[in-house]
Amino acid sequence: MVFDYIRKYPLRTKQILGISYEQLQSLLNCALKRHQDIKTKQESQKIRINASCGGRPEKLSTEEQVYLCLFYLRQIDANISSIRNVI
Repeated sequence: MVFDYIRKYPLRTKQILGISYEQLQSLLNCALKRHQDIKTKQESQKIRINASCGGRPEKLSTEEQVYLCLFYLRQIDANISSIRNVI
C-alpha cells in the first residue's frame, strides 16, 4: 500500500502526502512516542479481571495508521479544493 511505496520511494513522499520524508519521519517518531505514552497511562489505570494483552490484535501498525491518515487527509483536501474551483 502507501506504506510500502513510500518506503521504496522516499523521494515521492512530498507528492503523495504533502510533507517531506524527513518531516514524515519526525512526525512518526512523535506519534509513536505519544501512542506509547497513552497506552502506558491507560494500562496503569485499568482494573484487570483477565490477563493483559487479551482482545483482538491490531491489523495495522501505528506507522501504517499515520501514513493512511495523512494520505486520506491529502485526498480530502484535494477534493475540497477542486470543488471550490468549480463553484
